[in-house]
Amino acid sequence: MTPPLNDLSILWYTPSRARDRVDAAVALATKSPYTHTALRLGDWSLHIGGALRSTWLYQPEWDKQWTPCLECRIGSFHRHALDPDLVQYEGRRLSRSLMLPWAVLGLYYGLWLPEPETCVRLTKEVLFREFNIRMSGRTPQELLNEARLFGQVATY
Repeated sequence: MTPPLNDLSILWYTPSRARDRVDAAVALATKSPYTHTALRLGDWSLHIGGALRSTWLYQPEWDKQWTPCLECRIGSFHRHALDPDLVQYEGRRLSRSLMLPWAVLGLYYGLWLPEPETCVRLTKEVLFREFNIRMSGRTPQELLNEARLFGQVATY
């Protein structure tokens, strides 16, 4: 049975008041207020960050804790976030120990370093492997600039 048609979007977040060093490093290196992205499919969104392993969260409940500030709709697909091929992306850990040097040396000073496991990397991987959409941005801001090509970016 084919799942119903669900909208696929990328969400952008600004850091909470209790910013940690990863958010601070990303904000400093990119000179952008956006420090987190997530992929939304229907009412579910895929997040990774802090102590949270990557997981699909029910968006209406998650919005009570963290409200996205931007959203870019990419398209509609007959897929559901809890399909086995999408659930396989759960359980990953954010590479916190690599984030600070990568943000400072790689993004700020322009040295090439391998991209650690980040929310942007996870979003790009799912888009490419599951929806055949290739994006190359390494930061939330670069991903936003690239996503604007898909359509209108809505603000909250």
